[in-house]
Amino acid sequence: EPLACVLHCAERIGLQPGQTVLVIGAGPCGLLFTQLGKLSGVEVLVLGRGEEKLSLAKRLGASHTFSILHEGYEEKLRAATPEGRGPDIVVEVAGRPETWEMATRLVRKGGRVWFYGGCAKGSQVTFDAHRLHYDEIACFGVFHHTPDHFARALQLIADGKINVDAL
Repeated sequence: EPLACVLHCAERIGLQPGQTVLVIGAGPCGLLFTQLGKLSGVEVLVLGRGEEKLSLAKRLGASHTFSILHEGYEEKLRAATPEGRGPDIVVEVAGRPETWEMATRLVRKGGRVWFYGGCAKGSQVTFDAHRLHYDEIACFGVFHHTPDHFARALQLIADGKINVDAL
């Protein structure tokens, strides 16, 4: 079921080889996004906490990992993207208001942010409206899956293309 939801989001994003995608969150769904991104030919960056999770993200296909607990991670993350402009796409998987806000700060001008991680009911977030408007940042919410996504997820696991044992 989690992979089916990740597939639904990835399909809506339209992952294309050559894109740089930042996944915020290195839990199970973030690690599934990492693997699916690698399968799709995108460069995957992962931002999270916990060295063990970030090490696993690297083993599962992330080209770079960054710890939110280390100072200067935003600059290092941008430096790891083409021309230092930031990721083309940010997928927020953690489901926390502060990471929703962070996602809009880290995406490049003209980039897209996908809010996969749902925040608790009643949560409030504050975005820099100037940045969203003048830097043409597009934001999308995505939720759930279809029976087709579920069948495709099962096939990816059965074919060994997605490593669920590592999770």
